[in-house]
Amino acid sequence: MKLLKQLSFASFICMSASSFAATGPCNVKEPHNAIFISGELLLWKPNQTGMTYCLSVSEFTSPLGKKNKEIHQASQWATGFRVGTGAVFIGAPCDISFYWTRFHNTSHGSSSKPFIIGSQLLGIGNAFPVGGSGVGGGKPHSTWDLDFDTAELDFGYRLCFNERYLLRPYFGVTAGWINQLQSIKYPNFLGTNNVVFSAKIKQTNDFNGVGPKLGLQGNMAMGAGFGIMGNFAASFFYGTAHNPVKYDINGDLADFPVPQSKVTYRQHRIIPALQAQVGLTWGIVCTKHFTIDLAALYEAQYFFGTWRNQNSAIQNFYIADAGYGNLMLQGGTWQLKLTF
Repeated sequence: MKLLKQLSFASFICMSASSFAATGPCNVKEPHNAIFISGELLLWKPNQTGMTYCLSVSEFTSPLGKKNKEIHQASQWATGFRVGTGAVFIGAPCDISFYWTRFHNTSHGSSSKPFIIGSQLLGIGNAFPVGGSGVGGGKPHSTWDLDFDTAELDFGYRLCFNERYLLRPYFGVTAGWINQLQSIKYPNFLGTNNVVFSAKIKQTNDFNGVGPKLGLQGNMAMGAGFGIMGNFAASFFYGTAHNPVKYDINGDLADFPVPQSKVTYRQHRIIPALQAQVGLTWGIVCTKHFTIDLAALYEAQYFFGTWRNQNSAIQNFYIADAGYGNLMLQGGTWQLKLTF
């Protein structure tokens, strides 16, 4: 609820739009149909909850009952882009637009705590895998690959109250591909019988779906070509999720009777999503039928239930999130838009 309130408040304050004429959203002296193209640079930082890859404990002798600290996947900033095109119809205050968003990112993480439990191996055989400098073992590593792509077709209707304010409700269809891979390495860990082993785990979460989208944009012109804009939208993706987990364990395998294994399943799911934008715009009318608009925005997108890996019931005992989580993308969006 806190997230929803923050996104709704940002949208209410800013009232966005995709960009309109520099003289004001509704102040068009000589109405004409127009075509626009836009390009956007994205600088976002993703965060996926549920990606816990090890636990830090105060001591190895009796981790049960101790306060375990979950070590989550780190994330790094990365760039992406969004391109779009569409048409604005003046006779009937409607418009149609198409956008494609692409954001791909790779993040790395590791932990050097003295006592580390390889939580993703809990429940595999009878092993209680432990590493870290406190037992002379190695430190775990985790790499997260995220491929995020969406394509959307929107239909909007412009509501002009005066020459400075505009509201644009819209609806559309959105398709999305959210593919994630977490690769975990446990080098030189100890099993229950103090035997040394190394393990590699690949957890894949691939989802593709399509569904409806509803939104509200607004624009407030401040003068001299400047304006305030924002956007709030909600969508639902219905599609297929593919979630395989692959294990590869090497070394003295007394604790692991099945050193190589793969667990996989597919399911049909619905993923709700929220999107909010807030920022400043500046535009200039170059000629009678040519306008340039610039925008600098803060953007956030939130997708529910995008991570669904859980290898055993015992993992649920040690880890609070137990391999279930949501995806958050947030950061800066810079837009250049040309209207003809």
